[in-house]
Amino acid sequence: MKKNDFYKKIIFTAISVVLVIFIVSKFAVNLIKSEAINIVNSKRFETFIINQINKKLEDLSNKKLNDEEYIFYKDSLKKIYLNYKPLFEEIKREIE
Repeated sequence: MKKNDFYKKIIFTAISVVLVIFIVSKFAVNLIKSEAINIVNSKRFETFIINQINKKLEDLSNKKLNDEEYIFYKDSLKKIYLNYKPLFEEIKREIE
């Protein structure tokens, strides 16, 4: 009888520990999600991203391109230009 009670206590404790870990992990994940969303939506993060983009643009403008980079940027800028060509032409007409 005592052995049986001992096993019941172990099983009950194990199930309780698993449930507590599950509940705590759910709260922790929700808290982390909430904090991540708050960070991404903050003005400070936006400023950080803009500063990083500006730094990368400046680094690229001061860097000599090798042939592979030249082709990559040429193709990418060409796609952007063709995609926004009507917009560029409209702006040009408004300026003139």
